[in-house]
Amino acid sequence: MPHPFENSDIEAAARRALIAADPAYYSWVHARQERFRATMDDDARYRIQRSLLASLCGIGCNSAKEVNNAWEAVSNADLYPLNWAKLLTSGIGEDYLYLNESMEEDTSILDVSTLYEYDFADYLYEEHARFRDFPEYEGSGYYGISHSWWIRLLIEGQLYYGTVTSLTTHLMEEIDDAGSDYIDKLIPSKLVEGENNGKRQGGGFLWDMRTDANGLEGQLEELKRRWWAYQNERRDVLGESLSSWAPAVYTRDENWDDDPSRTFIFTNSESLKRVRWRCFLSDCATLLTPLSDIDGLLKREVELAITFLDKVHKDIIENFSPKVIRFRKKNKIIMAPGFLDDLERISSETSDDSEP
Repeated sequence: MPHPFENSDIEAAARRALIAADPAYYSWVHARQERFRATMDDDARYRIQRSLLASLCGIGCNSAKEVNNAWEAVSNADLYPLNWAKLLTSGIGEDYLYLNESMEEDTSILDVSTLYEYDFADYLYEEHARFRDFPEYEGSGYYGISHSWWIRLLIEGQLYYGTVTSLTTHLMEEIDDAGSDYIDKLIPSKLVEGENNGKRQGGGFLWDMRTDANGLEGQLEELKRRWWAYQNERRDVLGESLSSWAPAVYTRDENWDDDPSRTFIFTNSESLKRVRWRCFLSDCATLLTPLSDIDGLLKREVELAITFLDKVHKDIIENFSPKVIRFRKKNKIIMAPGFLDDLERISSETSDDSEP
């Protein structure tokens, strides 16, 4: 995203913000500075954001609420240099990397060395929660990064927004996109408003949108149910197969609001063990492999998915009776005020982006 600032302007704003957070910051040794950036409290974070808003946007704030409101209101053009300067006040390691994911209280990525240590601990936490909350849960194998992470880092001195994911997760996302598009061709459908949509309830609004598939709603639901089951099974098959692949990292540059963005795709858990948070880019560089190397695998997996959908669609149309209802609990969905406006805005932006 174009902005009027030189790199030196952004670096100077970050220095002023760190001094605003603690005047003694530049008297500390490097390790203490890094620990401060990774674990700062809410008051230090407020002082930093207030200073950055004043330096880069000319916005004065006198409270944490004013800071939050001003930060939320800035344009995309102003947000990019703000986030760049903020990264210099919060990132760690050679690349000033910042992990934009939740962590346990009083911990940071400085407490783990490699991506694997963070990811496997997160996997164990999620598995424990599922076994606790869902008695019928049977467990899931560990294949590395089942849910992508968001990061920010400096690449060649410039802020990049990043996504970190596994090859299994990347492939399944591509397969899901292809399969979902194909389902729309097999049984076209659209969402229509129910009679209660948008009605106030409690502190929000009811979400009452229903699927219209020209009388094939039951068949569509059954097709999606079998599709989800297929994906769960295929994820385990791919994860197990890829676990024996040589460690590798694939990258793909993205275009998000014209801001520099890059996705990092790790083959398996072994590749996560070889990359340290504090040396992210230099460690990744030793494992870089062209993304085109997996084109053949992705093509085969998409073909398998389409073949599966054709087969089960034929079976459902010929043999499935929607009168046989699977019992399931119905839940009301209550949305926060403003959600519908945000959804409409996102839909409009997506439509605009799809135009040539």
